[in-house]
Order: sequence, then structure tokens, then C-alpha cells
Amino acid sequence: MDIPEEALARDKPTGSMVACGLMPELPVETTQFSEKEQAKVILNKWAETGELYSECAKRHSGLVQWIEVD
Repeated sequence: MDIPEEALARDKPTGSMVACGLMPELPVETTQFSEKEQAKVILNKWAETGELYSECAKRHSGLVQWIEVD
């Protein structure tokens, strides 16, 4: 397969080539918290997970675009 010169000259998206990181985890024991505190912990972890997933998806997309050579 011949790779065009302009494709070889592109900078590698090194930021896209790193691990996304660990997903946030819920505390093992939450029964000592009130229901309101438990809900708050769950929602905060859900938001953190969404942010991490979104960032990882952006990196993945950038890497896919770099790999695809037309």
C-alpha cells in the first residue's frame, strides 16, 4: 500500500495515543450516607464518568481520523 507523502508528513496525534484513564468508582459502602447523600455521590460519579467518556471518545475520533488515509 502506497501512503501519500502528505499523510506521512502529518503530525501524529500523540494526545490520542494515551490511555483514557480509570472510570470513577462508587464507594463500596454507602449505607452510612443518607439517601440524599447517596444520590449526590451517584450523580457526581455519573457526571465524572460522562466527562471521561466524552474526552476518550474525542481522542478516539482524532486517532481514527489520523489513521484514515484517503
